[in-house]
Amino acid sequence: MKSDSQILTKIFTPLVIITIVSAILLSLYITNQTKKNIISNSTVYALNTIKQYKMLRQYYTKYVIEKIPPSMNIDYIHKNLNNTLPLPATMLKDLSVLLGQDKNGTHINLYSNYPFPSSKNRKLDDFSKRALIKFKDNKQKDIIEITTRNNKKVLRVATPDYMTQNTCVNCHNTRKDSPKKDWKLGDIRGILEVIIPINKELELAQSLNIQIIILILFLVNMILLILYFYFKKNILKPYKHLYDERKKFY
Repeated sequence: MKSDSQILTKIFTPLVIITIVSAILLSLYITNQTKKNIISNSTVYALNTIKQYKMLRQYYTKYVIEKIPPSMNIDYIHKNLNNTLPLPATMLKDLSVLLGQDKNGTHINLYSNYPFPSSKNRKLDDFSKRALIKFKDNKQKDIIEITTRNNKKVLRVATPDYMTQNTCVNCHNTRKDSPKKDWKLGDIRGILEVIIPINKELELAQSLNIQIIILILFLVNMILLILYFYFKKNILKPYKHLYDERKKFY
């Protein structure tokens, strides 16, 4: 009969290997699912943020811009002028600048293939350029990507910004400095983009995943250890005793 160690090795070696492989697969699965959940939740947040900004602009256009007296002006240069209100798009850009002061917070970008003179020299990165190209033919709804910005992982969500109000169409078609004067309702004026930092969330998720895997490995190893001693005491030992007794008769 083979020794105890040989029998136990043959039985438990496959179990240990299965445990290690399962732990690796489980780690990959948990990491992947956690990342998907972070991206999904951040995307929902980004799209809701864009929706809120569009609603704010519509409200501002309808209940502020359309009600101003003829004595007041509307322009992108307004901060030091008492009789001038910001254009709706300028209002959004001003708010995005305020949000951008928090380097670890959410950022809002608004850009177009037809920028006004105040934004003509703005430099767009590769993501923004690709977004403008993809939305040009009105064939794509949203663009969602994870990129690195300032050495940190961020989620960037871009959506087309449509002409939805006659006031906006009339303004863009009649202003002297407008780069395009044949706008229609439903045209894509530009792009609204939200940038959400997810570096901390990914790091926390990775740390949590490691803790979960360590806990699982600990519990599985404890179970294997218990099985090992149980098998050795209650199965292998009696079987060996029976085998030895049987040998006495032959």
